[in-house]
Amino acid sequence: MIVINAEKYFFRPAKFLKKSWILLTLTIVLIGDLYLNMNEIIKSARNLNQSISHDPMENFLTIASLPFLDLYTPDLTTIVTSDQNTPQPLSMTQLEETHPVSDNDIFSIPHGFEERVKFWTQIYSKYTSDDAVFHDSQDLSIIYKVVDLRPITQSSLHPFVKEHRVKRLIKNERQALITQLQSLKKNLNSKVLSEKNQTLFELLSTPKKKSQVTAAIENLRMQQGQKDFIEKALISSDSYLPLMEEIFIKKGLPKELTRIPFVESSFNLGARSRVGASGIWQIMPATGRKLMPNDLVDYRNDPIKATDFAATLLKFNLKVTDAWPLAITAYNHGPTSIKRISKKYKSKDLAEIIRRAYGSHAFGFASSNFYACFLAMLDVEKNRSLYFPETPRQTPLAFTTIQLKKPITYQKLLSWFNKDTEKTDQLNPHLASSIKKGSHKIPSGTVLYLPENILEYATQDFPRLAQRL
Repeated sequence: MIVINAEKYFFRPAKFLKKSWILLTLTIVLIGDLYLNMNEIIKSARNLNQSISHDPMENFLTIASLPFLDLYTPDLTTIVTSDQNTPQPLSMTQLEETHPVSDNDIFSIPHGFEERVKFWTQIYSKYTSDDAVFHDSQDLSIIYKVVDLRPITQSSLHPFVKEHRVKRLIKNERQALITQLQSLKKNLNSKVLSEKNQTLFELLSTPKKKSQVTAAIENLRMQQGQKDFIEKALISSDSYLPLMEEIFIKKGLPKELTRIPFVESSFNLGARSRVGASGIWQIMPATGRKLMPNDLVDYRNDPIKATDFAATLLKFNLKVTDAWPLAITAYNHGPTSIKRISKKYKSKDLAEIIRRAYGSHAFGFASSNFYACFLAMLDVEKNRSLYFPETPRQTPLAFTTIQLKKPITYQKLLSWFNKDTEKTDQLNPHLASSIKKGSHKIPSGTVLYLPENILEYATQDFPRLAQRL
């Protein structure tokens, strides 16, 4: 609390007013900053359609990073397209000629999901993070334009300047599209439309009513391309997918479910969301508290333990929802909420639920597209040689699992890796940075992953410090 001594300033009104004005200005700035931050949090939550309940299973809220955020970051880049550089969308014929997305019919593309899956397949395999795709959020077959930001992102400008220009450009492009749509709405009944209006008229499948154009304005959305992220994800996933598939098969679950991390985190081992989700499965703290034994070890970032945990969650989701499309959507939206929505509309058909529930705060863009993203990623990963023919393949990780009997330093752990820091961190991403900096020891009881040939590097005190699992 700030207290002003009135007696001190009674005979010095100028000084009093000056300091009061400074305090008032600072207060306004702080309140304004708090307001903007709260708005951003609320906007993010609405965009992701995630709600928190007291049920830990319900709190399995996940960010995709990446694909669903409608916020503008330095990576979301684009400038008005040139015919030569702009990736062209895959035709439906091309998509139908690829192999099925699953080895069985469990995850075949359901009726009503064709355009959604096609759209996300393009996002994952054609458009990069330098491509901003302006599209209709309900009818994903409508792509208004692709904006290319390479002249900005690949320039020598300072990162702060790049970010500012990206935001300004995308804002201007969005407003330009809104203006064009408003012009079409105004002249919809005209016998002759301008060239731009005629293009929009045809793109919107010849709207008959102005309300259709109004809806198109409300549904205008920009989506960042993901091709460059997915290419890295495919390389990273080679190291873990065989073991992840084994975990799911042992639990009686389809191995295709192990492709969810592509959607959740682009298989980024270091993925962290602003709301606390962590690891390739983007597990929230409230849900994954069992994976967080202390402040120094977070097994949510351990691809092996997190996969086992995610398998348990997905099995629970299936039990609650009784349908895989709903169970997978529940991974993003929460099983209790999905069950409630399914019961409300008396249907387990996800396409029908989306059609009837879309636009409500309870079921928006992220939730309604999560299953389509999963199906698209199944197709892209399975047909990797078609979509990413030049992407190299990595050999699966081979390691020995141990558990510490006593605390050890990070330097001791490094000695068991023959001082290979990169390999140490790759196999043990669940260790806190403070351990790596030497501020803390690795606690006893911690599970670690070591090279298969550990005995070649381990010192004589290894049996005293750790045991194999």
